[in-house]
Amino acid sequence: AEETGYEAAEFERLTTVEPTNGMANAVHHHFLATGCEPTADRDLDHNESITVETVPYDDLLAAVVDDGLRDGRAVTAVLWYELTRR
Repeated sequence: AEETGYEAAEFERLTTVEPTNGMANAVHHHFLATGCEPTADRDLDHNESITVETVPYDDLLAAVVDDGLRDGRAVTAVLWYELTRR
């Protein structure tokens, strides 16, 4: 709830990826949060700027295709979910 103001009823591990093999030792763990409800005020650090937006799932998929969602970490998680779980 610290950064989004939401709390999830459940978390499910989706996958772990290494997005920059050969360049960095980054490891990203992707989770699916379900049963999310707004529960608290956000508590951002002074240098954080985070926008929370809820959208229908099909709109999220469309954003992946039409460049509306450009964060590679988010695109990876959405497409992994679409290909393996939906």
